[in-house]
Amino acid sequence: ATEAPDLDFWEKACPSDSTFSLLETVKMTDMSGVPHEMEFIKFLLRNSPMLETMSITPSVYVTDGRLNMLIELVRFRRASAQAEIIFIQD
Repeated sequence: ATEAPDLDFWEKACPSDSTFSLLETVKMTDMSGVPHEMEFIKFLLRNSPMLETMSITPSVYVTDGRLNMLIELVRFRRASAQAEIIFIQD
């Protein structure tokens, strides 16, 4: 399921005036790095001005794509200058 025809779903479903103004911590587990997951992460980072920590644990089945996922994650813009991305590799 790597095809993602509707990647702007989050922008359509949550108008720009509905930010996550109180969101401080996000923990995501079993992430594969597929386009819909990455767009959701990008959406959260872009719309969470109080975000402090986003912890992401990749799926145990993702081995080759981990570095690419990490590189893409650190490139995303953040609404919070304090937002830290923690990429957990077990």
